[in-house]
Amino acid sequence: MSGEAAGQAWRLGSHDHVGTVPDEASRAAARWQAEGALVALLSNGADRAAGFAIADPARAGIDGLGETLRGLGLARLVCLSGDAGADVARVANLAGCDEWIAGCTPHDKLAWVQRQQADGHLVLMVGDGLNDAATLAAADASISFADAPRLSRSAADWLITGESLAAVPRARRIARFARAVLRQNLAWAAAYNLLAVPLAAGGLVTPWWAAFGMAASSTVVVANALRINRAT
Repeated sequence: MSGEAAGQAWRLGSHDHVGTVPDEASRAAARWQAEGALVALLSNGADRAAGFAIADPARAGIDGLGETLRGLGLARLVCLSGDAGADVARVANLAGCDEWIAGCTPHDKLAWVQRQQADGHLVLMVGDGLNDAATLAAADASISFADAPRLSRSAADWLITGESLAAVPRARRIARFARAVLRQNLAWAAAYNLLAVPLAAGGLVTPWWAAFGMAASSTVVVANALRINRAT
């Protein structure tokens, strides 16, 4: 942010945005960043400055997330963040990421996803920041949270109503189970029709038996589909 107060120009943001700050503030910012804090500076570009160290706690369910997802078929988990390196490294280690990249702009995140897609990879993006909207929209599949900014929510394919990242592997399990159930229902419907239609065409099935058979077939399909509600 940039603005003017009492005839002086002020800037609030990262060190690159603020520019020149007194040495004491610069050293404090460096120390806080080394400790993993997100740092914002306020400066008039001359002799006055203030620093803010902001704690950005990781979401619940982050511990071992990478290992769990790899067990479900994920090839690689990468953390893309605009935060400082120490903070990103801390969160990436908690999640068990294979790789992390700090200091990313929204364009950097989008370019990374597009490079992966150009190399033939399918990308699932999970993000809750305003600057994640373009990347969420570009990914092959994307997940955001109900407490994320409206733009990010509208760009995502799915929304997690809670706050825990444990919902991400759960969504993967449900999706795989739902696909298996869908295939079972299609196979059953195809097999039933291949058997029933020739019999009905040959006059070997009475109308009431045909009606009963169709009702029974639909019941089997619906009952099988309801198993998805119990998937975990």
